[in-house]
Amino acid sequence: MTTAPKTEPTLLADTGSDERKSFSDYVREHPGAFVAGGVVLGVVLGALFPKRAGGAVAKRALALAATAGELGLAAGRHAREGAEKAAHEARDLIDRDADIVREKAGRLAAAARETGQRVADRASGLASRLKH
Repeated sequence: MTTAPKTEPTLLADTGSDERKSFSDYVREHPGAFVAGGVVLGVVLGALFPKRAGGAVAKRALALAATAGELGLAAGRHAREGAEKAAHEARDLIDRDADIVREKAGRLAAAARETGQRVADRASGLASRLKH
């Protein structure tokens, strides 16, 4: 009975969450280096392809970039419109609630005036009875 030789784990098979995390951290800490690396890779790949193939790829990439830009603008517009709508609705609620509060405050003030007038009238009546 023969056993298969043990193989060392490859770098790809051995990458765990720590390595992925450190790569993500590196990209977050050095976004310029990541972008520069992408540009260099693009230049190298562009040099490897013939001009015709590179032109077609470039046109497609440009079209995709334009589409992504348009989608980003549309998403921004949609977010702005949603925020404006929410602000308008909030103003309407505040105005409605303010009107309700003003109305209740007016009724309370009127009731307080009436109560104050009645108390003053009774006090005046008691004072006049005590004098006589």
